[in-house]
Amino acid sequence: MFVFAKFPRLSLSIFSRILSKIESSTTEEEKEIKDRLKIIERLREDWEQYFKKNKYENIDGLCKIADISTIEDQGCSLNPGQYVGVKSKKIDDYNFIEKVINLNNELEVLNNESKKIEKNIENNLKEIIGDYEL
Repeated sequence: MFVFAKFPRLSLSIFSRILSKIESSTTEEEKEIKDRLKIIERLREDWEQYFKKNKYENIDGLCKIADISTIEDQGCSLNPGQYVGVKSKKIDDYNFIEKVINLNNELEVLNNESKKIEKNIENNLKEIIGDYEL
């Protein structure tokens, strides 16, 4: 990825030319090369999106630099999730309690409808089966 950070415009033009040359190719090898180039292009686009200054920086949910003491504090685990974390989302005008109450009311209505349908099914079965015990 360092190459793409250092020469992002150059890499775009090179990949565009290569992709246009093999766009109409039919062999499996050429298709594989094209797929790999598309992956590399997405990596370059991601790099430009996250590192706008073309310089590394810690980004929640994506990357973080950890020193040896931090790694030791994590039990020498190299699992990236322990260091990178989760990208935080800002939640504006969201009332969790109100949402839970609304969902609970909706569930109550559905449960009542379910009970009516169960009773209706039971009555229909009694009509069909007669006096036999269900």
